[in-house]
Amino acid sequence: MSANGLTDEQHRTLEGLAARWRERAADPDPGAAERAVGDLYRSRGAAPPAVVRCASPLAGLLAVHILRSDTALRDRAGAPLPAPDPLTDHGLLQRLWRLDLPQGLVSGALTAAEALVPAPAWNSYRVGEQFRTRAAAPADPALFDRALAGARAALSRDLELPVPATDGPAASDGHWRTLQQQARTPVAPAPVLASLLLRDLAADAAAEGLDALADLAPTVGWWWAFEHVAVLTPPPAEVHTDARGRLHHPHGPAVRFGDGFSVHAWHAHLVPPSLISPGWSAADIAGAPDAEIQARADAELGAGAVRGFGVPDQRRCAAERLGWARVAADLGLSPVAEDSTHSLYDLPETVLGLPVRVVVGADGTAGLVPADIGDPAAAAGWLTGPAEEPELLRRARRDADTEDHLAAFDVYTDLDEQYGGGDPHVEEVHLIGGRRLEPFAYEGAGGTYYLCGEGPRRPVLYADSEGGFRVLGHDLVEALELLAAERFRDLDPDDPDEDDPRPAAKALGLAPPDTPGLLEERRAASRAMSGALTLIMTAEGNGYGFRG
Repeated sequence: MSANGLTDEQHRTLEGLAARWRERAADPDPGAAERAVGDLYRSRGAAPPAVVRCASPLAGLLAVHILRSDTALRDRAGAPLPAPDPLTDHGLLQRLWRLDLPQGLVSGALTAAEALVPAPAWNSYRVGEQFRTRAAAPADPALFDRALAGARAALSRDLELPVPATDGPAASDGHWRTLQQQARTPVAPAPVLASLLLRDLAADAAAEGLDALADLAPTVGWWWAFEHVAVLTPPPAEVHTDARGRLHHPHGPAVRFGDGFSVHAWHAHLVPPSLISPGWSAADIAGAPDAEIQARADAELGAGAVRGFGVPDQRRCAAERLGWARVAADLGLSPVAEDSTHSLYDLPETVLGLPVRVVVGADGTAGLVPADIGDPAAAAGWLTGPAEEPELLRRARRDADTEDHLAAFDVYTDLDEQYGGGDPHVEEVHLIGGRRLEPFAYEGAGGTYYLCGEGPRRPVLYADSEGGFRVLGHDLVEALELLAAERFRDLDPDDPDEDDPRPAAKALGLAPPDTPGLLEERRAASRAMSGALTLIMTAEGNGYGFRG
């Protein structure tokens, strides 16, 4: 029995199922997909539908628009079948996983299946949003016209009915959103493979439709189910990802479908096509007003596609694509300091929304460093060297009193007990530039404390559960002193029930800044590090918001 609860025989069975899935995904068979759709309808007691095959989800959405807009076609198609049931994985698979199946076995099967066939990176909410926004407000008229012509041709060919002309984008965004929400999203492999593996262990061993779903899912992308018609779209013709498996391509679309509909991404972050090709200039990155950056994103991705901290993220992605050394050179920046091997430059604060410097080596390598580092050699060696565990953490692990004193500042270090030694944060994050990020404590409200980089002094970064971050100090002692000073400042002398953290600070040997001026100096030093330690949401490529 393996660690995930599966026997060796079950592992071999799962590997065979996964191999079959990969084969079908690598060489989709349209005929097999149509047969599988028919089988899936039959498993629900319905007659097989007429199948309309479109070249992309944009064309599929336009085909559905035409089906719902013309009376004759609408009567032919019938009513949309409700999503997510009955013709998607959710209802079928949840029905299969009955309560009499051990939950550990189910989770073990899911984990093992995900390791064998991960969910495709292109099956993302953002790709789905793009075919809606590009139907509602075409950014590329030629692409839209091509997709619309393809949709009309597919309907005419596969339904053998005359298809009326339509303008398509005249409908409201709410109309397009409704049609998008009726789509069946591409089915993730793991739930289907796990269900196939565990089918014989469930009380309902028949699981009608499961085999049809397993045949269909690897060969289609987004699709729509009506009473008498199913509109299918294929997986992308081209997908590019980075080393983490996130959508990414530095020179073209990260996802491209057969008719040219495509999505551009920089390490999972959705970006306007022009940011990738030909790329934005350094002058645009640093000097274009926020309104102009937002207007570009709205024009190329659709209104509202870039929200929240999206404008700084667009600048960051464009700068990373161009390269930090190239940004400094193209802006004509004068070095604030240099030696025989390195030059140090101030980047305009507009680039990241925070002060930051870039150190550029004679070999062209470059990295972001704190805005208050003045020595090029120190900048080049920032956060390098053997990593040392802070002495206060070592004390907390062997001394319950020290752990309690840290808790007085809402810093809880028992990760092994609470989280099995893992990262307690709500989502996977990483630092800009890829420096090491090590969780060492959590906060009661859901935040996480991290040590950054390597070396004897490792800055402390705090990430909250709402997408914000702040750097607290050059090391753990400085971070705790800043937290203590802020706690002392906020103490209510008239509240006898409020816990006084001053004894804990004394026991930890802290010397918090005790004047407004000293406190502001600490905050300024922390802010100077924040641009170089910007926190990024790994799965989506979004930057966290700076909490100054």
